[in-house]
Order: sequence, then structure tokens, then C-alpha cells
Amino acid sequence: MDEILPNIADVEYTPGDSEEADRIAENGWRVDGSGALILVALSSPCVPGSISPYEVGEYEYSANDVYLSLDDLPRNDIDKYLKRAAVRGVGLAKWMLRDAASLPGSETLRSLVHVFVDVSDEDFFMQGSRVRFYTSRGSSELLGDRDWESASQIAVAVLKIEDIVYSNS
Repeated sequence: MDEILPNIADVEYTPGDSEEADRIAENGWRVDGSGALILVALSSPCVPGSISPYEVGEYEYSANDVYLSLDDLPRNDIDKYLKRAAVRGVGLAKWMLRDAASLPGSETLRSLVHVFVDVSDEDFFMQGSRVRFYTSRGSSELLGDRDWESASQIAVAVLKIEDIVYSNS
């Protein structure tokens, strides 16, 4: 598979590029009663009951599911469209990983960024970019449990907090 973004180190979040990304970035993080890292902009007023230590990562994965619309991107050049879609997701992921660095429990924070790349699909332009945040705390490593059958239609980047916050990139 071709790389959409050959150099992730150069990608940064640009305020004003996406209303949803701005809302997520402006509101930041909170640590809930179970120790889970939760994006404030996506927080539900209904706090779930006690989350077991074995469910923290799974809970974060479900709660921190960001959809970034790509409706504003020009569609006349597919390669540029895909690159801008990936930049939007990866830029937000890097910003939020840095923002969470001082929070307790963030040592294993990861972000999963995916962009639909099957340009032959009739719903291609409706897909958006999706960014999820989660830690590896819990009963299983989340990515190992997911069904990646459709991976050929999705561009995936997994960013780890230690690679973003504690490196020179």
C-alpha cells in the first residue's frame, strides 16, 4: 500500500482547519473516577458506573471516538484529498497526545487514526477521518482483538505517546 503521509513527523494540527478538531483540542482531557482518560468534548453527562481496571482501555477506545468531517476538502485531486484527510486526523492525534502527557495514566496512551482510501466505493467522500484514543490498560491489547479484514480500504496510523511527546519529532 502506498503511503499517504510519508513523514508523519512534519504533520501538525492547524487550528481553524476543522470545527470538530478545534472543539476537541480546545476542551482537552479529563481523568474520570476510574482513571480513564476522556476527551472533554465527547464526555457524556451520564457518568458510567464503576469501570473495572480490566475495562479501562476498552472504555477509552469507545468514549474517545472522534469523527472529523472532510466535506470541506476539495475533491478534484484524490491524492491531495487523501493527504489532507490524513493530515487532519494525524495532526489532531499528535496535538491531543501532547496535551495528555502530564495526566496520570497517559504513559501508554495511543491514538488510532484511519482514513477510508477505497476511492472506488460510492460512499468514499462520506467517510471522513476517524481518530480514537485509548491506553493499553485492561484485559487485552485492543488492536489485536479488532477485525482488520477491511484494512486494505483504510489507511491506518497508530501513534504512541512516547513517540510524539518524548522524541524530537
